[in-house]
Amino acid sequence: MSLSLKLIFFNNTNFKTSLSSTEDDICSSISAKLMGQHLALRNIAVLNTVYNIKSIEIPSELYLLNNLIHEYFPAITITITKTREVFQKSSNHYSPSQNGSLQTDLLASLNESTSSIRIPFNSILHINSETELVIDETNHPWDFLKSIQKILNVGVTSTKISSRAKISKTSIIEGPCIIEEGVVLDDFCKLKGPVYIGKNSFIGMGSLVRIAF
Repeated sequence: MSLSLKLIFFNNTNFKTSLSSTEDDICSSISAKLMGQHLALRNIAVLNTVYNIKSIEIPSELYLLNNLIHEYFPAITITITKTREVFQKSSNHYSPSQNGSLQTDLLASLNESTSSIRIPFNSILHINSETELVIDETNHPWDFLKSIQKILNVGVTSTKISSRAKISKTSIIEGPCIIEEGVVLDDFCKLKGPVYIGKNSFIGMGSLVRIAF
């Protein structure tokens, strides 16, 4: 039986990406998606594979998460905290890795005395190649790209192409890829997997799509 936990999202003051330079930008970034899923919802779902999330606490500036989480996880209790200082101080819990992004084993950040776990809003949860549940904090756009690269390498291992996608006969697909419905792959394109092409995307003539970092 999985351990029941309280998940606490906090807004890290070190968040330097242009997606979140102001509070309005933070709210708009809630709609950001990763492989077809809202990022916050994806993080909750990934965490739920190991723990049983009973409640979630979010800071007031991220209030728009309330309705989003409630829609997809109606059984989870959500509370909004107005004391921003608590969440700012919490960011010091994480230490930088050698590549400049922040990564930690989630088990290390688990507060057993309160059965809670704190996660920066600007973060991506994923299962790494050693089947460990880890968190990458994305303080910069390149941190986000590095996380995507790791997720694609682990999560995209076979090719799945929607029957509603339009793939040109002159295009080339090498390696595993996921192509969602409504995708249009124009003439003389090349996909070099692992790649994920989201719903209704258009890949123009002669394009090369691959992981390049």
